[in-house]
Amino acid sequence: MQDGGHKRIDNLFTRIEGDDGFRFDRRVVEVFDDMIVRSVPFYEQVQRTLVDLAVSFATEESRIFDLGCSLGTTSIEIALRVSPSIHVIGIDSSEEMVAAARDRATCLVESRHITFQCADITKDIEFHDASVVILSLTLQFLPPMHRLPLLRRICNAIQPGGVVLVLEKTVLNDENLNSLFIQKYHDFKRANGYSDLEIARKRRALENVLIPFTIEKNMDLLKEAGFSSVTTFFQWYNFAAFLACRTGACSSMAPTAI
Repeated sequence: MQDGGHKRIDNLFTRIEGDDGFRFDRRVVEVFDDMIVRSVPFYEQVQRTLVDLAVSFATEESRIFDLGCSLGTTSIEIALRVSPSIHVIGIDSSEEMVAAARDRATCLVESRHITFQCADITKDIEFHDASVVILSLTLQFLPPMHRLPLLRRICNAIQPGGVVLVLEKTVLNDENLNSLFIQKYHDFKRANGYSDLEIARKRRALENVLIPFTIEKNMDLLKEAGFSSVTTFFQWYNFAAFLACRTGACSSMAPTAI
């Protein structure tokens, strides 16, 4: 996966206390490559899997939407691997993220169709002609009341046999297990060089900003939205990834990599 050049070390929460909440502003953009790898277990492996699945389900002349695309790494990797007839569209609500993603996309040859937009995915986007929609660590940042309507809009617009790929931080109903999984996650962050102070400050910053659902709730949302087949393809303690297919045999989709 590309890192867009020199990677700055994430020490953001040694300098700020996090009481004002977490925002994808310029400070986060500058350290995001380092932050995401050190904060999300198996991030690079899961992102490669998302790209592989997107390539497998993409169809000629269709669109692939990467919602909450951040720096555009996943969008760019997909665009490099699918047919030029497929339009890859990365969307993020952070102007700083979109600007950085556009800069990174200059590495693509002109025959590749990729664009980045700054928009509110809950209301501003039409998903017509989509074969694949990706929500990687995105739903969890949306107000809970907006998640089902968004997934319904996607399901109603996506091509038969099209898929939604979702990666989320999750929570457990069992309080003891949930506490254990959080402890294991914090151990993971400590092993990647974050101090207890940084972990505590970032957790405080994410309160009421990142609202996780259980695995079961996420799967129920996808089914309620209208997807006929829903499964997990990754789980590590309190992180999970899902594949949801619209009516139409998922296995009928032909790979379009070139």
